[in-house]
Amino acid sequence: MFRVIRLTARALGALALLVLLVSFLGQGLPRLSGMTTRQVLGSLATMLGFAGLIAAWWQEGIGGGLAVAAFVLHAVATRSVLSQWTLWIAAAAGLLFVALWWARRRGMDTEAFVPPGPLTRRWAARIAVGAGAAIVAWLAVEIVIPKPFLATRAATVQAVAGRWEGRTKVVNDWGPPGELAVVLSVNGDGTVEGTIGAASFRNAALKPNRSWLGSVFHIRSDYRLTGTLNGPITPKFVIECATFTLPLSFGSGTLDGRLGGSDCSRAGKKQGTLRATLIRFTKPVPRKR
Repeated sequence: MFRVIRLTARALGALALLVLLVSFLGQGLPRLSGMTTRQVLGSLATMLGFAGLIAAWWQEGIGGGLAVAAFVLHAVATRSVLSQWTLWIAAAAGLLFVALWWARRRGMDTEAFVPPGPLTRRWAARIAVGAGAAIVAWLAVEIVIPKPFLATRAATVQAVAGRWEGRTKVVNDWGPPGELAVVLSVNGDGTVEGTIGAASFRNAALKPNRSWLGSVFHIRSDYRLTGTLNGPITPKFVIECATFTLPLSFGSGTLDGRLGGSDCSRAGKKQGTLRATLIRFTKPVPRKR
């Protein structure tokens, strides 16, 4: 029976650690700057709890106790653990480890407890190869799939909030001559108002477009703006597009992107997709009165 409990505790702990790893690849380490004291304590408690789950493979009492104590500290500090099922799994694993330690101290668990052996070079190499393969697979998924995998950098939308202006030129042979003005007004919740030429945005939203790991290797853009257009882009040439996409990357005070449109037409004749040159958006400088 105790062998089943031990396997269950280790399986639950491994599941919680896997979720933490996926979260780390998607978001990176939590940024302590800008957090409240309660949020900092909650983040530190989470790290302490997962460290306890690792230690419990060698020292069930100490590791399990750390995991349970971390759960309690997180609950007291943030008062928001009811919806975080990963923390409940970690706490359940910690309780099972503590119960196993207590049973062994009482002589109830007569099975020999065999902790994992020391990390040999062979196993260290296997772990390194496995981690490298996991990162390569993650990056391949990030490149191939249409919807970014675990793009969870929504908090940084606040960094690009405000009004941005830029200009672009349509490179299709049926496009209008000259440049088009593109204006963005990004709200803190990610919704965007703006115009492309004379057409205005409808249902436009700015969403994160890559994970933390993707940003390290510069895969995809930081954000992806999508929406529909109301009215012609250029009334003179009656060029219209039903939807538009605008991948955006945030630089030093600038936003860079490349406009694309679909279901486009000119004077009622279907033309397909629209392509344009790179746009460098800047925030307009207020004029002095």
